[in-house]
Amino acid sequence: MAFVPPLFSKIGKNCADLLNKKWDAKKDEMKHQLNVVSKASNNLTITSTAFAEDSTTDKLSGKVQIKKEDKSIGEGTIEFATTLKSKATFKLSKLLKGLTVSGEAETSLSKPDCSTVTGKLTGEYAQENFAGAAEYDHSKNNASYSLVGGFDGLSVGGQLNLNTKALLAKEKSKEATHNFLAGVQYEEGDLTFALATEKEDDIAFSALHKLSKTTSYGVRALVSKEASLTFGGEYALDAQTSTKAKVQIFNNKEYILSTYLQHKLADPKLTVGLSNTWAPATSSRAKGNAFAINLSLGDA
Repeated sequence: MAFVPPLFSKIGKNCADLLNKKWDAKKDEMKHQLNVVSKASNNLTITSTAFAEDSTTDKLSGKVQIKKEDKSIGEGTIEFATTLKSKATFKLSKLLKGLTVSGEAETSLSKPDCSTVTGKLTGEYAQENFAGAAEYDHSKNNASYSLVGGFDGLSVGGQLNLNTKALLAKEKSKEATHNFLAGVQYEEGDLTFALATEKEDDIAFSALHKLSKTTSYGVRALVSKEASLTFGGEYALDAQTSTKAKVQIFNNKEYILSTYLQHKLADPKLTVGLSNTWAPATSSRAKGNAFAINLSLGDA
């Protein structure tokens, strides 16, 4: 049976998604939010989102995203935010079997010049026993090249990151010019094990078990200056209701407990999500305690 290995960026990703999605503050998942999704017959989707930083609604913000899909080419999006930031993305997945080319550009409309423009361009290619990618991220001054080989469920690969700013500097920079990451993943039925380096000095091990169609659980251990161990699981009570929970332990001293509950209504079309993160009041991590309500109306 043909085996297509994952891209290097996807090694250990299934377990990471199980343990992080719905609690990712960087993606605004720990803010109160209301999404209104409308789909048109021409494969056009308009999503309007309102955010509130906390229950007082003192800090409100929002954005509108317009997404166009074309089955013969791929998809593209344009996004405008009340913070005056705008973003455009594209993903071409039908050019060649196994090839995906994507890109994004972001800028602030508060400045008319091009000083705030950043962008990213990515090319990915995967076929039997091989997967590779190349990416340039303007905002991080980083160019990366990765290669993964795989056979019969076992995938081994590496990624080279180049600091273009340091490499092109006229004077010798104190910043590292490059670093190399490596990873291995093994898949056997409903089990997935992964071991990979992160940020050069960090090492992450993860294991994911899809016990059934309704139940998955995983564990992730991070060895770094701030070591952590995370256990979590997901369970679907029925077709409309699902729940997630995890506990994250830091340096064998402090911990954070996180929960998530989601329920879908058919009429009106409404998805309700409740996210929560909690640490004991005596913990230094208690300041990160948060509760968020996520409502999504329409064709989501």
